[in-house]
Amino acid sequence: MSLTRLIRNSEKCAKLDLKPPPPGPPPPPPVTFDSPSKPRIVHDRPQPKDLPVIQSRAPAVIVLGILGISAWAGFIVYATNQERLASSVVRQVLTQLKASPEVGAVLGRSVGPEPTWWMLGQPYVDGGGMLTIGKVDISMRVKGTNGAGTIYFTSIRKEKGQPFTILRYKLICDNGVVLDNLHQEGLVPVPA
Repeated sequence: MSLTRLIRNSEKCAKLDLKPPPPGPPPPPPVTFDSPSKPRIVHDRPQPKDLPVIQSRAPAVIVLGILGISAWAGFIVYATNQERLASSVVRQVLTQLKASPEVGAVLGRSVGPEPTWWMLGQPYVDGGGMLTIGKVDISMRVKGTNGAGTIYFTSIRKEKGQPFTILRYKLICDNGVVLDNLHQEGLVPVPA
């Protein structure tokens, strides 16, 4: 069986008339070097380009730092002012001012704290009240229907457990009127 196959395959090959391919072009002759190689063409070196001018980041960092510190300081001032404004001393001083007939005669009705634009419409209380140490010293702007002025209140406690002594309770109006010793009008004493 395999023999018959071989015979058939050989007959097919004879019918195909297979010939070897034609010869290609002759190979190039071998190169022989008898002298040194030709020097390459010399080009000018490329000139270095000017580097772009990069602006310093320091001014931006400084401006952002100043803005950050200013925002932080503004928040601290606002928060401590709100703390002073909510203290019992400031509330009692404002209550006594509203009840005082002398203050009502000079400033008019509706005496209250004067708001400031830089505290976002809140009144500013200058000074501080350190009740644990025994020292209260505040001043703030107040206004009524007829005028405005600045109230000054100072009180100290000589020893722990002793009552506070009012040293100054004065209203200086913008029109020049000075009301001194407001705590001696027979009103309720200022608790601290």
